[in-house]
This record gives sequence, structure tokens and C-alpha cells, in this order.
Amino acid sequence: MHGIPDQDLFYDVTDALEEQGMERVILRLVGREGVDTDLVEQLQIYELVLEHEDDGVHSTANNIRSVINVPFCTILYRNV
Repeated sequence: MHGIPDQDLFYDVTDALEEQGMERVILRLVGREGVDTDLVEQLQIYELVLEHEDDGVHSTANNIRSVINVPFCTILYRNV
């Protein structure tokens, strides 16, 4: 998601991922023992960024920062 240059393409890509079952993948992997912690972290960030984009909830930014402890703008540019 890092290389996506604009918001329209971001939504196209995330819609395609959701149509292919991304939510099921996330539910299956997050919380499962033995799954790479970096992968789980990225999946959590993916969900939080989508929630932020969908709802425009500013409190979500704090949740994202707490996941990886970096400035919010870094997360958006790294993952969107």
C-alpha cells in the first residue's frame, strides 16, 4: 500500500483486497500463535488506517500510533 499515489487508487486497491477476503485473512492470522509479529502489526495498521479513512475518526490516529509508536503521518505515507 506504500506506493499508492492517490486516494482514489487507494480505495480501488483496498476494495479489491476486501473482495478477495482480506478480512477473513486478518481474522485468521491476528491472534494466531506462531504468526510473524511484523505481519500481525501490518495487518493491524491496515485495519486501523481503513477505519480512519472510512470514519474519519481522529481517535483512530492514536490507536495507530500506539500499534507501532511512530508519528501518524509516517504511517499514512508508509502504508497508503
